[in-house]
Amino acid sequence: MSSLEQTKSEVSLDRAIELSLISCTSEEKLNIVKDVGTVLDFVKSIQNISIQPGLKNTVGLPVLRDDVVHIQEGQYSKDFLISAPDVKESYLQVKKIITK
Repeated sequence: MSSLEQTKSEVSLDRAIELSLISCTSEEKLNIVKDVGTVLDFVKSIQNISIQPGLKNTVGLPVLRDDVVHIQEGQYSKDFLISAPDVKESYLQVKKIITK
């Protein structure tokens, strides 16, 4: 890195620190520069990844499945109603909270 590039980098870092309202020692600034460099190197490596023609990029796509019902309708109704605090006929009785 040339001295001009280094000066621009230091000015940019100082400006970013100023805008973020934090204070840093010179040692912390060196650590920030090192960490940012590591992140930028990683980004460069990602940019160099190529996908072979014909292959689909499925990263981040959800895995879909068929919706299949595995229980019978009403299979757990009796157990649920037994544990309910108030039941009327085959329904859970709840306190009325909406009035006209």
